[in-house]
Amino acid sequence: MGHRTLLIMMLFVALFLSACADTASAPSASPTAHTMPMGEEATAEP
Repeated sequence: MGHRTLLIMMLFVALFLSACADTASAPSASPTAHTMPMGEEATAEP
């Protein structure tokens, strides 16, 4: 069960990183995404 939860968490992290990379590659989407740190502020507003 521990391995399954770890795998799911890694999958969510990969999805989160890919989403951040998508927003960073598109500067016209939101210019505030670059200055925003990858902390609570980043997850506050999806």
